Amino acid sequence: GEAAILKVLGAERRRILASFALRAAILGGVAGVVALGVGTVAGWAATHFALGADFAAQPLAGLAVVLAGIAVSLAAGLAFALRPLAVRPARVLRRAAG
Repeated sequence: GEAAILKVLGAERRRILASFALRAAILGGVAGVVALGVGTVAGWAATHFALGADFAAQPLAGLAVVLAGIAVSLAAGLAFALRPLAVRPARVLRRAAG
């Protein structure tokens, strides 16, 4: 849908892929930061209340979570964007209208 409309409006394939990649990277980064925040709070709560121990955050592991979220989201976003870009826009738009 979206890629076909952008192609009809004259956007280049490279620009469409770049916009999809940017959106996927931002989404993955936000998901990674949310996961990091929730995981840190849950880890602190479990360590403090259930175990009665001191909590020590692992910043490198947290960075790995955020980067992994970006990488997975980027790979999935680009994989799903390639198929509509390979098909002629009229074909995609006809299928969406019918």
